[in-house]
Amino acid sequence: MKLPASVQKAMPRIMGYGPWISMILAVMVLAIISAKITTAYVAANFSSKVNIDVLWAGDTDNSLKGVALLANIYAIDTTAQTMSIHWSIIGACGASYTFGGNDSCVQNGLSVPLSLYLNTVPTSSWNTTTPAGQYDPTSITNPPPTSYIPGRTSLPTSEFDTDLPLDPFLPYIQDKKSSTLYYPFDLFNTYVSLLAINTNDNSTIPIANARGYGTVVNWVGRANFLAISLPGQEDLLYSLTLSLDRQLPVKAFVVIILITNWMMSLTVLWMTIIVLFRQKIDSGLLLGSTTILFALPQIRASMPDAPPFGAFIDIGGYFMNVCLVSVCVRHMIPNFVIEANCLPDIAAPRLDISTPPHSTTLPLQTPSPTYVTVSAAKENGFTGGVSAVTDNNEVISHPAFNNGLVRAKEILSST
Repeated sequence: MKLPASVQKAMPRIMGYGPWISMILAVMVLAIISAKITTAYVAANFSSKVNIDVLWAGDTDNSLKGVALLANIYAIDTTAQTMSIHWSIIGACGASYTFGGNDSCVQNGLSVPLSLYLNTVPTSSWNTTTPAGQYDPTSITNPPPTSYIPGRTSLPTSEFDTDLPLDPFLPYIQDKKSSTLYYPFDLFNTYVSLLAINTNDNSTIPIANARGYGTVVNWVGRANFLAISLPGQEDLLYSLTLSLDRQLPVKAFVVIILITNWMMSLTVLWMTIIVLFRQKIDSGLLLGSTTILFALPQIRASMPDAPPFGAFIDIGGYFMNVCLVSVCVRHMIPNFVIEANCLPDIAAPRLDISTPPHSTTLPLQTPSPTYVTVSAAKENGFTGGVSAVTDNNEVISHPAFNNGLVRAKEILSST
């Protein structure tokens, strides 16, 4: 289809702006992708609202009774095998535990004093153990002045921190990923039992719910709250499972790095095969292969929160790559040097054909120092054609001469 004359006339100008238009479009696409990834990251970690309304929305029949707890996983130490938790008492549910006898769930509404015990046997040892945290309702009835600052009225009035041990990496554990050996797919759990005691009469306070989330960079926090009923017991037992696993962008980045390592390693292997089969390769590519060898450790160290060497990904994604590239470079460089030295000269020697037929003795490129006699004659219709005669009276024609079977590096004798 023929374009209109006006369009044909404008085409050179449009093509002149082509690189700029392509660059702008590429930047816009990358910006949109980055914004989508960032939005998904924030939504998965810090955008969900955690307050008493979340509990109340699910309590359609006002069956929830007791205190509502919030557990924020703010730090993890995979070496010391500990998880740091920031606890908050965000409210209460039920007429017996809220101000004004409200049957619903109330933000900052717990009306009774409380001591919270973690991993304590509720029948005997709780009164001999120091509580993990305590709550006094006077912080609600007579709050400090900072509570009247706009935007702070919904903040929990009682908070405390604890360090909990991670679930160990042992054969009898159902989930065996509690180790950096599985990086970046490692998963760490901690299990804690909860016991709330009313310090006025030492009675147990039911736990309506316990929410959990994580604010650790590179990690996603989750929680699973259980109320367990045992046969023959009226009171429920409460437990909370807190989990941390790597964020999806971290896993994706590590996988991309592994794929990149293998692509570079296989490229070096392909160059080595080419050199071994005596095919020509650019010297710059040889330099690039040695650069890849020294770049692999730096790429390994660039992984987010990279564990020490020895994780499972190092077997197939680092150790094998370094060994492969090392072997390839070891064989490629000597063969490249040998092949470069064996290449024929670019400029073939010029024979003087202005004189009568003459003979010139030249060295033949063979494993042994054999010499040949090269004859050239203008009378034979010489147009660059040359023949070579070996000591065994074998005639090597002109194409063989030009292909490097006979090299005229120096003239030993001339007649």
